[in-house]
Amino acid sequence: MSYRRAVVFANGDCSKREWSLANIDANDLLLCVDGGVRHCLQANLTPDVVVGDLDSLDAQSKLALQNLNAETVRYPQDKDASDLELALQLLAERSCNEVLLLGISGGRSDHMLFNWQVVAGRSWPFRLQLIDHSVIAYVVDAANPFAQSTPIGQTFSVVPVAAKAQGLCVSGARFPLQKVSLEVGSTLGLSNVVTESHLQVSVDAGIVLVMLVHPDSDK
Repeated sequence: MSYRRAVVFANGDCSKREWSLANIDANDLLLCVDGGVRHCLQANLTPDVVVGDLDSLDAQSKLALQNLNAETVRYPQDKDASDLELALQLLAERSCNEVLLLGISGGRSDHMLFNWQVVAGRSWPFRLQLIDHSVIAYVVDAANPFAQSTPIGQTFSVVPVAAKAQGLCVSGARFPLQKVSLEVGSTLGLSNVVTESHLQVSVDAGIVLVMLVHPDSDK
């Protein structure tokens, strides 16, 4: 069976707001990364696939999985990739056009940094969106530009990741950019503001995160 979109519940923080913003429907593939099972269950959803070494499952999640018909892809604890990376590699082998990630922030700082890096540090064969407590983020590369209706006044940042972003264009914003290069660590793209109803961000090479800030996080 092919899916248009996969929704991934990772093992970080995930509240009702995050899964509400995800607009999950019956056609989505629900994949849980190890302890992320608890977020899926708290949202009154049933996981389709569980991936990981399963060392982070709480007792309630373990009991629930025994009574669910979820596919389990289990790995040993000693391995060369994180559970999230293995989950994304699995989705790369399946027919998903989009992947939405929840639960990737919070918890241990090193885990959180690796979560964001593994997601945005390479080009995946699907469109990627991430939601946490403060932002909705989109991974943008040459094959996947960002172009959508966005509320005027929306605060957003464009963050280069992995390598220099080349040919970066931003339009529909207070500070437009036209074919600029942005080094990793540059703050040039920090805290821009949407000024037109249609925001567009594209790059010729490299990868950037377009991060739309939740209104109550805008400071």
